[in-house]
Amino acid sequence: MSKKSLLFLLCTMSALSASDQVVLVVAEEMNATYAQLSTFERKGARYLLHEPPFEVNLGRNGMGWDKGEPLKHEGDGKAPAGIYPLRAVFGYTQQAQTAMPYIVADAQRICVDDANHTDYNRIVTFDPQNPPKSFEWMRRDDEQYRLGIVVDYNAQRTPMRGSCIFLHVQKAPLAPSAGCTTMKQEHLEALIGWLDPKKSPLLIQIPKSMCTSIASRFEGISCP
Repeated sequence: MSKKSLLFLLCTMSALSASDQVVLVVAEEMNATYAQLSTFERKGARYLLHEPPFEVNLGRNGMGWDKGEPLKHEGDGKAPAGIYPLRAVFGYTQQAQTAMPYIVADAQRICVDDANHTDYNRIVTFDPQNPPKSFEWMRRDDEQYRLGIVVDYNAQRTPMRGSCIFLHVQKAPLAPSAGCTTMKQEHLEALIGWLDPKKSPLLIQIPKSMCTSIASRFEGISCP
């Protein structure tokens, strides 16, 4: 890991001080296409394990950092490494069993990955008067977006730095994604039911080499 990547992670650790819920995803290395996901909730000064770890899939080319090397960019097939807020949930149904803000993935909803468009890295309603050159439909022909969580990666919407990052239903066991983190639907349903926006949930997605740095600074968080 580069010094820049390490500095970025150490700086973003301050976000943990305001979070009572942590979704921890730990991969063996940056190039790994699968990882272990654990959940923790803070009680007093200590984080307690909420559910035992389970396996998830990462990008087909592993992970990339928001700052540092390897640097994530649009279309690289890498899931983002780092610490990011979890802002909302989306799905095909009109309602979901969650306290999180919910986005209905209807037939007109898209996520824009055209880096030159004004709605880059946003979930919006398709506008035929201002169509992006590149986007993905949120209502797909498969089950992968039946349920998902929006990861607040590239919140500044910096062009070409990556977009439309979610936790969503896996295509198949051990099937890497285009850059999201995927899992069995039953695991995702349990995760979404647990998340609480009042507890400022965070995704921490890192290689195993960085897990001890997280664990040493925040009591109770442990590496799978």
